[in-house]
Amino acid sequence: MKRKTNKKNMKICLVGSSGGHLTHLYMLKPFWKGKDRFWVTFDKEDARSILEGEKMYPCYYPTNRSLKALMHQFFLSYLIKDF
Repeated sequence: MKRKTNKKNMKICLVGSSGGHLTHLYMLKPFWKGKDRFWVTFDKEDARSILEGEKMYPCYYPTNRSLKALMHQFFLSYLIKDF
């Protein structure tokens, strides 16, 4: 059974590391502006600067090959899943 999505009520989670990945996501602004959205990225100066005024959840880094980071990201995703 296909679920209909109301594009006006669409919630968007934008996830990316700070730096270039975040910049590329921000360049998609024509798509996400005006929609209910939040960001998940590293809590670094460039991310805070670009996302000023946006809802942002900081994630833990390093993200690769780290059991501690995996557990942290898992619990973070559980907490924000119903945003």
